[in-house]
Amino acid sequence: MFNTIRAKLIALVLLALAVVIAIAASGIYGNRLLENTAARAARYGAVAQTAALGDMYHDNLRGLVEKYAGAVNAKNPERITEAVKEIQDSSKKIRDIAKELEANKEVGKTSQAFFTKLLPIFNTYAKSAEDIAALNTIDVAELEKKRVDFNEKFAVLEKEQEASNNWLEQELEKTKVLSTDAIQTSNLLMSSAIAIGLLSLLTAAYLIYESIARGLQTLETTIDKVNQGDNAARTLMISQDELGKVGRSFDNLLDERIATLEGKTLENENINNSAINLLQSVFALSEKDLTARAAVSDDI
Repeated sequence: MFNTIRAKLIALVLLALAVVIAIAASGIYGNRLLENTAARAARYGAVAQTAALGDMYHDNLRGLVEKYAGAVNAKNPERITEAVKEIQDSSKKIRDIAKELEANKEVGKTSQAFFTKLLPIFNTYAKSAEDIAALNTIDVAELEKKRVDFNEKFAVLEKEQEASNNWLEQELEKTKVLSTDAIQTSNLLMSSAIAIGLLSLLTAAYLIYESIARGLQTLETTIDKVNQGDNAARTLMISQDELGKVGRSFDNLLDERIATLEGKTLENENINNSAINLLQSVFALSEKDLTARAAVSDDI
């Protein structure tokens, strides 16, 4: 498949492209992990913020009930009216927050279970405050009775709210751990992709360079031997790439050249032998040897 230098270079380019794609893919995957973790943190952060707002409102509602009781004891109609309005507004906000928490489907099932459990407790607590504000007559005994009931509901709400808040804190801590793990995973993937990619590229580049350099070195060495008179020197290259074809062609040229030289050498020897025989016959004639004969041959 990679028998030619061109094919090897194309494979190297494709490998480089694959390395770039792998690095990009690891980066995208790591970024996706970070985005998911950040989205999870944002969801739980928003829920925790809403829950904290609920804590503030139900604490504030307790203060408003005390404000109402103080106004009743002081027999101050203006303050009573103001406290009633504030209790009604705060109760409405508490119910809205309870509904918002219960309707939140972007958190885990455990968190949803906490919010579902909190919804009636929030509503009961708000209803208890509204019952106090709705007293038509200023009956101190009745007011004190409802205040005791209200404080009991406040204790229940505070206990359940604390359990819910503790769970949210655990989820936020888990999110921080997941965020750290996502960053480490992303860095590990990116580092691994870069390291493996560079190692693969360097290895492939070295192997290609080595195959080309080895072929060129063989050709250079053979040419030097021929120039020094070693007519038996050959490349003997068997690779199927361009350099291997050049080496085998060079060997064939050397074979043809040596065969031509050997043929001319043999022809020259035959001519020399014929000339010597002719000179010997002429010399014998010059010595008046009339029996001398010159050999007849096919050469010049």
